[in-house]
Amino acid sequence: MPLPRVKIVLAPGVASSDNLIEINGHDVTSAIAGVQVARISAEPLAHVTLHLMAEAELDLEGVDIQVVSPTSGSPAEGLAEFLGSIDPGELEQAALAAMNGLDGGPANVGEAFVAVLKEWAKD
Repeated sequence: MPLPRVKIVLAPGVASSDNLIEINGHDVTSAIAGVQVARISAEPLAHVTLHLMAEAELDLEGVDIQVVSPTSGSPAEGLAEFLGSIDPGELEQAALAAMNGLDGGPANVGEAFVAVLKEWAKD
């Protein structure tokens, strides 16, 4: 599949109505609340993150989209939401399976729980 053609024209100090964001030739400027562009030196392509307006509707057929939902209000609320989604039995099994102090892994249950939670938080 060919990569999408993204055109972003953002001019600091210029009215936002003069900015332009196109994906595959479709102007999506009015649906965008913010833009982030990053490039990791080891990767050949830039990563463009478009922050959509809450009511935005876009047809982006053929564009690789990764949806990231914002955390609710504060970091504490986001953490509470994350912890509330965890099955305690599944966490216990994963922590016990991770315990292998001999191979450099967690040597006690507390460390194992923290290691598993850190890994799950990345997902």
